[in-house]
Amino acid sequence: AYEIYQCDWSSDVCSSDLAAVPILTAPLIGAAVAGMNLLHPLLGGLHSSYAMVEGFFRADYDAAHPVIEQVVASVLLACSAWLVILIARRYVEERHALLLAALFAFGTSAYSTAGRGLWQHGPCMLLLLIAFYLLEDPKLVARAGLPLALAYTTRPTAFVAVVVFTLYVARKHRTRFVAFLAWAAPVAIGFLVLNRAMFGSWLAPYFQPGAQGYGPRDVGAFLEAFAGNMISPSRGLFIFTPVFALAVWG
Repeated sequence: AYEIYQCDWSSDVCSSDLAAVPILTAPLIGAAVAGMNLLHPLLGGLHSSYAMVEGFFRADYDAAHPVIEQVVASVLLACSAWLVILIARRYVEERHALLLAALFAFGTSAYSTAGRGLWQHGPCMLLLLIAFYLLEDPKLVARAGLPLALAYTTRPTAFVAVVVFTLYVARKHRTRFVAFLAWAAPVAIGFLVLNRAMFGSWLAPYFQPGAQGYGPRDVGAFLEAFAGNMISPSRGLFIFTPVFALAVWG
């Protein structure tokens, strides 16, 4: 909270703190802190050379917050893996569903990155999986609007999923489209009103798309950046998640 208070809200970095992750994870963090306090009488006499672990033993949240964040992030990732199993079981045998869930959790950077801290990625993945699960059930399609809207508030790049899923509902479930929008409306309205109050615009700077790099003169730079995102040793999709190459073949 102190870091957010000190921020220059005109910057993209600080406006990214308005993403919904702190709100969505607050109940889990509160439960983890309560658990830490309950365990303190039992663990208070222990010591560790790691400052964050030592802070956990002392029930010092300021020092122990990395441990708490990792626990909460791991819980969110576990829920995502469970949803992968539920979704996959609709199409394949249970053992294959378990294999797909294992590939999702450990064959990608889901657990090694998203599961190690409260970045935007973990909550966003979970919300998109919830939306996907609901979209697969005609009786629950409309409710997918809620997690889909929340996914966008956690990470702007979820906009792609918002567009695709919304078009899907509009085409395949027309009778439920209005209800789908109604489930998304409270989140969307609250998000827009908050941005308007704090930034004077309907979207925070971090959520505003930029046209730079997408013009006809930028084709070379765009292709170079695209190749970097695919095969760069530092962040390449097929380097860190080679199993995705099978999706291209499929």
